[in-house]
Amino acid sequence: MFEILDSAMATMRTHFGHIYAKTGLDGMISVLHHLQSISETQKGEL
Repeated sequence: MFEILDSAMATMRTHFGHIYAKTGLDGMISVLHHLQSISETQKGEL
């Protein structure tokens, strides 16, 4: 069971690393702030 969880965590770290590299952001909080600002911008356009 632990091996499965460890493998899943490694996969998640890899995916998040790719997200950070593609967006130029440096962490999950930065990603969340970026998504929030996009959402607020789109709300203003409605």
